[in-house]
Amino acid sequence: MGPPPRRSWVNRNWKWALPVGCLLAVLLAAGGFAVFFFLIYSVVSGTITSSDAYQEGMAAARSSPEVRAALGEPIGSGFWITGGIEVSGPSGNVNVAIPIFGPKGSGTLYVVGIRTAGRWQYSTMEVEIPGRSDRIDLMGRLLDVPLDRGGHRVAGAQAARDRRGGAAARPAHAGPAVALAPWPA
Repeated sequence: MGPPPRRSWVNRNWKWALPVGCLLAVLLAAGGFAVFFFLIYSVVSGTITSSDAYQEGMAAARSSPEVRAALGEPIGSGFWITGGIEVSGPSGNVNVAIPIFGPKGSGTLYVVGIRTAGRWQYSTMEVEIPGRSDRIDLMGRLLDVPLDRGGHRVAGAQAARDRRGGAAARPAHAGPAVALAPWPA
């Protein structure tokens, strides 16, 4: 009699290969879902962070002495923005909670408003800081955010260029600094 026939790799290793194969399939599916979720969230978050309402809220928070004293400088925004913004041509609405932080602490910037005839009108723009009993109202800070030649509020580098009258200043007919395309019906 000769040696018994050699069993295949599957017959010798099925007890551990089957569970590992199933686990690998589950992990690949979960990873694909996570990547898909991250891409969708990044697109939505990018739309919000490029909006006029977000830029005006952040500019108002950064120009507030109370917010700067509580959070320190520089003031940045966090990743997990909640709420939403909807713009269709010259009208729209915004209701977002933006996590903000600085070297001394963190808080949440709330921006709520409507857009009529191409201009935002806010009902709420305030910062909530944990451990503080009241919120910091930023509605008065909007007056400190410069306007472009078309009457739209601008922030950051665009504001600096407009103040010094550089070639990058927007013409009066240019419209809002950021225009969001309407969602298809």
